[in-house]
Amino acid sequence: MKYLITTLFFSTVFLLTGCGLFSNPDKRVFSNPFAEKVNEHERLYHDLAGALASEKPCYLISPNSYTVSPGVAPINTSGRVVELRRSRCFSNVARRSMRPELCDRVKTASTILYSGTENSSDRCRSEVAAQQRISGFVMHPSEIVELAELSDSEFEEAMLALGIFPNSSTLVAYRSEREEQYQRCATRYVIYSEIFFDKIDELPGYGDDIDLEEMQRVEWYEHPYIQVPGFTHCFLADGANHWAARGVGVQTERSGGFIQTY
Repeated sequence: MKYLITTLFFSTVFLLTGCGLFSNPDKRVFSNPFAEKVNEHERLYHDLAGALASEKPCYLISPNSYTVSPGVAPINTSGRVVELRRSRCFSNVARRSMRPELCDRVKTASTILYSGTENSSDRCRSEVAAQQRISGFVMHPSEIVELAELSDSEFEEAMLALGIFPNSSTLVAYRSEREEQYQRCATRYVIYSEIFFDKIDELPGYGDDIDLEEMQRVEWYEHPYIQVPGFTHCFLADGANHWAARGVGVQTERSGGFIQTY
């Protein structure tokens, strides 16, 4: 009998240590622990931040939005089941840009049944330290570009600023000949422009005024992806290679090389 009681005691302690109620997170979430509390905009912001390797879109995500890993038993000892979407965003950018200082923005959360205390700033720093180089992130940008509601002139200005077209007359000629190709490729590349970076300020935000002020202080840096040979190949695909002779997609030498902080 004594052995049974001892076994039950230690089993209970073991189970409770995996229960969110008995964890010690930065934020306690008491709403429905089985629902994913992230809206579609916030998902797009997380992906955009990863693609840009910039923390700016992370500030648009609510500090209260969270996810619970699907298919996990309510009492789980990993401590990684609950994750704040904004913290995940900062952690993702920290890894991709190799900037451990962003890990200071990472906070933990737990629900009553699920714990997320291992998704911490310390874990973020260890993952950044394990990175060997700046990593890439590919997203399908059509939804976020549509949300930003860029005008035709903003698209054109962005393509010229990125150096894809040598001048506006060439851009207009290309677009008149290959309208569908232009729209598809411009949507793909525009997110890497400073023009789009500024448009992030106008996207629907779910943080407070302080979050938005901090977001507006984030500076734009040219993404290393722009430096990669073949960056503009989309405009020269599908039989459009003759446009290279007119300077489309011809990348000039950029000073400074790859940027390690962006």
